[in-house]
Amino acid sequence: MTSFFYLLASLPELYFDKAPPITHKRFFILCEQWLSQPQQEILDLARHDGFSFAPEKNLPFALAKWMDFEHSLRLFFARGLAEKTGGGLPHLAAGLTDAGAIVAGSRVMAEEDPLDRAKTLMSVRWDFLSGLLEEKLFGLDAVCIYSLKLELLENAALWDREAGLKILNRILEQTDTDEYGQQN
Repeated sequence: MTSFFYLLASLPELYFDKAPPITHKRFFILCEQWLSQPQQEILDLARHDGFSFAPEKNLPFALAKWMDFEHSLRLFFARGLAEKTGGGLPHLAAGLTDAGAIVAGSRVMAEEDPLDRAKTLMSVRWDFLSGLLEEKLFGLDAVCIYSLKLELLENAALWDREAGLKILNRILEQTDTDEYGQQN
């Protein structure tokens, strides 16, 4: 337990509305100094990008709760998209098991603007992780929560409305040409 305390004490504070003060690469280097190989393998499961639902694994409390929430949230979005497009859903291993994910997903989908949706989704995830942190201040749980929050901040740092509009306009210009590249 002491190793977790030292690791967490050495990490800079994360703030929802500020750029990440450390990179994931640097974070993992610090973790290698303090965590055992099995603990690092569990930490590798704490990812929004490359999310892998692993309910069968013996996970720390907070990581298991987050996986259930994240899986349910993603399933909520998949079902909504399938209903909207009239398509079917592939067989999914588990249903919506976290009722909070329905409320959170509805809040995200209420946003009209895609960037506002992304920001609301980040806020929903951040708030959920903060709630877990209130229960598990130390240990591998807290390290996993730190990693997930850091990933959210790194992804948010990439959002740029103007750059996105430029890309969209470029795509729209390309689709406004015929098969020979002539403007329609």
